[in-house]
Amino acid sequence: MSQSAYQSTIEDLPDITTSTNVTVSKEIFGLGLFINIAATGPCRLYVTDFTANPRVVNSFLDSFLVDEFEIPTERIFLIDVYKEKLKGLIDEYERRYREPLLENDVRPPFRISDKICIVKATVVLKKFNNILEGRARSVRLVNEGDFKSSENLQKLYANICKLPKEFFKENLTRAKTVIPSVYLEPVLASLGDKNSNINGNSDTSTNPKSNVNSNTGSVINDSQPRQTYVKTEEVTENMIPDTLFPNDYVDTAHQSLDADIQQRENEMDYENNSFPNPAHGAFSHGYSQQGHSQRELSQQAYYSLKQLNDYHSYGIDNEVYRVRGKILGCNPSDWSQVCIKKYEHDSFKNKVVLSDPYMRNLEIILCDQIPLNSQEEVLLDSDNSITIVLDQEQIAQALNTEAIESAYTIISKLNKKSFTNEILEFELYKKSVHINAKNQFLIWSARNVSFDVIMK
Repeated sequence: MSQSAYQSTIEDLPDITTSTNVTVSKEIFGLGLFINIAATGPCRLYVTDFTANPRVVNSFLDSFLVDEFEIPTERIFLIDVYKEKLKGLIDEYERRYREPLLENDVRPPFRISDKICIVKATVVLKKFNNILEGRARSVRLVNEGDFKSSENLQKLYANICKLPKEFFKENLTRAKTVIPSVYLEPVLASLGDKNSNINGNSDTSTNPKSNVNSNTGSVINDSQPRQTYVKTEEVTENMIPDTLFPNDYVDTAHQSLDADIQQRENEMDYENNSFPNPAHGAFSHGYSQQGHSQRELSQQAYYSLKQLNDYHSYGIDNEVYRVRGKILGCNPSDWSQVCIKKYEHDSFKNKVVLSDPYMRNLEIILCDQIPLNSQEEVLLDSDNSITIVLDQEQIAQALNTEAIESAYTIISKLNKKSFTNEILEFELYKKSVHINAKNQFLIWSARNVSFDVIMK
């Protein structure tokens, strides 16, 4: 059987370089594992075809478990999917299988491995923090035509059927609907299922034995030990921009997908769709068919600080949230205590000396419910305030200097200034801070802060 070189397994995805304008597009088949819904920017679909590629390993991701079977990170491929495309996939799944892909009573990330959602995705390869990822040009459920023409899809079905028996016991009806009988019948026999008739609703339910490549090559090791379940992703500051700027997602691939290119142009205005925000508990398979009005869109341009404090419990999400508010103060309040020197013992000189300067974190207290009477006291709580933490690099950037020695000489001059009384706009995001080797906690931080703007 011949198949296009355009198709690829995870194992065969090539390395790419970000130093050229060459765009590499590939078509892959995968079993959906879980989905992370983003408030803004693309959502994240994680898939596997059970083949391994060290280029896709994400150190912020744990192995994924299907019952007792572990899928390590080198077999998990991340695909960025904009909300219009993801909504199309979710709707397609519900239409075909008469059940929702995402459950209403769980928080993101949404585990979908038990839904046996097998997708065909056309992706543009990209690198982010030296991790090979994909950006979806299109994503949909597989169909019978894909099954007949793709050896990669056939191998994927074969490997899905090597998952633990418990997986199929728990999802037997769904498996009969989704998986072609040529692969599923041995599983049913091993389970002692006497009624092995496959539901004819599936587009791939035909028994095309003549089209099956006998060399399906097992890549699953049933003896792999049980590990932890997927954890929420962590981010560092240099990871933020990748999901922020849809304009960076320019399609320059030579392969022509006219319909998808048109959809890509439309999704630049993705906020016009009615895709709910999971943080509000509104994400479900029953979507409104009416888009937001312009008035609603303008109201959604900024998040309230109460919303952000609610979102805090969802963990790292690699998103930026625009907010407006007034700065009420900072800690330390004495700017000379932000960049400091400390006394150290110089063993060579055998005397106490001042150390090189170092920067302490700065906490900025932001409030978005300001009383009309400026003399009125404000009771700060999670409904109206948030603490923003700036680290050494961010403080230096806010001072418009790179040298910490320069920051040491100029930062104390800020004691002669005060925070502006104006309402300011901030771009906030969550980041993880390690307390020690085993413990960490989430904080809010801000991009592109300038003391020239927030102080007078």
